[in-house]
Amino acid sequence: MAENELFHLGYIVDQLERSKAVHANGAEIWDARTLFAVLGYSDWTNFKAVIQKAMTACDNSGVFSANHFREFTDMVGIGSGAKRKIENCHLSRYACYLIAMNGSSEKPEIATAQTYFAAQTLRSEAEQALTEEQRRLMLRDRVKGANIKLGGAAKEAGVQSQNFGIF
Repeated sequence: MAENELFHLGYIVDQLERSKAVHANGAEIWDARTLFAVLGYSDWTNFKAVIQKAMTACDNSGVFSANHFREFTDMVGIGSGAKRKIENCHLSRYACYLIAMNGSSEKPEIATAQTYFAAQTLRSEAEQALTEEQRRLMLRDRVKGANIKLGGAAKEAGVQSQNFGIF
């Protein structure tokens, strides 16, 4: 695989991570309009068909699709201050996984998303199997890593080491 293809695939994973939001209840959600661009679609109608297939797969598996696909209407600017309504959808991780599985795997973005969501699902299942103490230790390690990154950012910004706590 060429180096620029590896960069592109890494970029897709980065965009999938950056485009997710975390709901107050801890659930990860993605915006369908953002996801469709990340997955390499240029036409909403084509992507909407993939969403419909994923919703059907969800319902046919005995899982209530309304818990994973939350449709809503968004307002977007179309120039000179005017706005129009567009359809959109909030998607759970499971919904995104189904969308990736029902998308065209010929697209490198879709193939990457399939791997990403499968790996994220496995990681989540593994975390849920941990004991409370193991979860606490894992969370402590994540906070430690985040603090190290924050300290590095503070240092790069020119913050004196004795002021890191204030920063």
